[in-house]
Amino acid sequence: MKEQFDFNKVGKRMPYEVPQDFFQQLEERVMHEVQASTPAQPRQAKARVLHSTWFRRLVPLSAVAAAAIAILLLVPRFAGRQTAPAGTYGQVEQAFDNLDAADQQFLVDAYQDDPFLNQ
Repeated sequence: MKEQFDFNKVGKRMPYEVPQDFFQQLEERVMHEVQASTPAQPRQAKARVLHSTWFRRLVPLSAVAAAAIAILLLVPRFAGRQTAPAGTYGQVEQAFDNLDAADQQFLVDAYQDDPFLNQ
């Protein structure tokens, strides 16, 4: 790249050409195609048919979605529920006595200043 590129050497001529009256003919052709593809039925009737079809599909899908949401919300709550037997203070004392001395001291130190246990 010893030589610098000179934009002035390129020139200002457009490399693309279109036939004469191309854009005017384009507008006429587009309008002709639009008029030819316009359906015979009015827009309101088409909208009603579209709405009716869409609504018929939406109702069952929304019912299935609501049922799925209800199942997802309720099943985990009931699946994990097991009635645990009410523990007595003697069972807690026995579990505490089964710990080694270091663990017992850790629990005593951890819960010594607990405001909820020491009310």
